[in-house]
Amino acid sequence: MDALTLGDLYTDALKLYSALENSTLDSNDKKKQELVATCVTKFQDLWRGVDSAKVFSRNEELDDVATSDLKFFLTLYYLGDLQERIVDTNRVHNLRNAMRCFQAFMKICHDYSVISEKEYDQLITPINPTDRAARVERLKKQKEVQAQMAELTEKKKSISRTIQEGGTEKEMEERETEYDGTERKYWLLNIDDKLRSAAQQLHMSSRECEMLASLTTSEKEAASEYYQQSIADAKGRAPDASQMTVIEAPPPVPVVLTQLPLDREKILSEVFMDRNPPTMSDDEYCRQQMERMLPPDEEKKEDTDSEDEDVSDRKTLKARDWDNWKDDHARDGNMGSNIG
Repeated sequence: MDALTLGDLYTDALKLYSALENSTLDSNDKKKQELVATCVTKFQDLWRGVDSAKVFSRNEELDDVATSDLKFFLTLYYLGDLQERIVDTNRVHNLRNAMRCFQAFMKICHDYSVISEKEYDQLITPINPTDRAARVERLKKQKEVQAQMAELTEKKKSISRTIQEGGTEKEMEERETEYDGTERKYWLLNIDDKLRSAAQQLHMSSRECEMLASLTTSEKEAASEYYQQSIADAKGRAPDASQMTVIEAPPPVPVVLTQLPLDREKILSEVFMDRNPPTMSDDEYCRQQMERMLPPDEEKKEDTDSEDEDVSDRKTLKARDWDNWKDDHARDGNMGSNIG
């Protein structure tokens, strides 16, 4: 199987994956599940072809990998993501398959030093759900990478237009070199973006497996449907009205899910919860302050009375001291002449 055939397989599989991403069907809809199964088969065939063609080797470094082959790093990521989309009675099995794909994807990227050792250690370390700063930082980094990818996409289009316009042999060679460099940066950023997504999905799937281990079979089925619907809701997709059915009475299982919410819902509630809830209402606060305050007139009067008393005391003491002094100092200078 030559490189061109592998490229065609990747293009076909990615088109099918994009169609799945843009589908408005319910996650458990039969047609959508058939699309998921077909997509899984295509990426499995692609990975077998990549492995057979020895595209990746332990003796190679990242610089030895051709730019056109960088996209094949993503095959394992897409397989992991698709495994999580399968809706059947064996949710735990599907999650474990997804986790193995994500782990293999992260390992091969680590072996080729796509990211630094420090970044790899950060990715494999689960984030505490209550550590909002860490979650915000990871999301910020992900948005930065996606913004850079968008810029590189526009740059590739611009270079392609200049190549189509033609030019001297030297100019064409320079443009093609520039295009290859831009293309390489784009795919490396794409891999970086998928690495962060894979790490997040890996940790969440692991926690979901732990939760599902304590549920009954019927609860696991309901949890699988609930999980798939939560993914659709998170991506802002409205359910297809033609696929919706009216249920007269809700089944008992969703009540269990309300009591045992999925970790994803728990994480969202922890991130957006009010960390400083009020201890009293505005009315209660105003009432409390009014009770503590004195009327302005009464307070002023009390202060004035206190000041008058102080002034009167000082005058009395001063007059008494003056009388005592006059008794001790006669006008003629004779001490005590007026006494006796």
